Formats: sequence, structure tokens, C-alpha cells
Amino acid sequence: MTDNLLTQIDSVAFAHNQNLCVLDLSNNKIGEKVPKGDAEAMHEFRQELMLNMPPSLLMLDLSGNPCAVSHNDKVTNALINYRKPFVVGLPNLEKLDGVDVLQAEKLAHKGLMPKITRDFPAFLDDLI
Repeated sequence: MTDNLLTQIDSVAFAHNQNLCVLDLSNNKIGEKVPKGDAEAMHEFRQELMLNMPPSLLMLDLSGNPCAVSHNDKVTNALINYRKPFVVGLPNLEKLDGVDVLQAEKLAHKGLMPKITRDFPAFLDDLI
């Protein structure tokens, strides 16, 4: 469903596809109706979007949509806040926008382990 100018996903869109494992919605217009700069409205939009996804999803790609945050940049609060509703709400999710969902990320979002506040590659350098 990539490159189709979709602006939203209705709650009935996947009602009959509860075993869907891979969903590529990249390069659409999902989230374009949310006012730019309104972080709370975007958070609510993402939460509703996640609720409209089948819980069976293993891979979800929303890259290239207004609701998405680029994974090419450093880890930022915007990226963390973007990923959180999908990582927490889709229990089987293994990849979001082509980036692995790690067990540590799931646990951190659930408050079961401390968040790493440093840049991840720099953290690895400290371990070597």
C-alpha cells in the first residue's frame, strides 16, 4: 500500500486481516491533517493509528509519511515518542520502518528498565 496518497487508516481497514504480518504504508500522506508542531495532537493520532493496526504485525513501515520521524537522524525524543505507541501497542512488532525493535526498547517503554540517554554508537564505543 505504498505510494498511494493515503491520509488515514480507518478502524475497519484491517478488521478481516487479523493475521497480517507485514504492512508497508510508506510514502503516503498519513498524518498530514494533524496541525504541524502540535505534538499532543500527533501523539493522539499515532495512538489511534496503532489501535487500527492488527496486533499480529511483525513489520510495519510508515516511513515517508507526515506522522513518521526519520530513523536516519540521531536518537531524539521525537524519534522515541514516534516509536513508543507502536512498540508498546503491537506486541509482536519486530521492525518499524526497517529498524529492529529490540526487547530492551520494549522494556524501557514499559518502564521496566532505565532508558539509555546517550547516543547508542557512543555507548558501544564505551564498552570496547
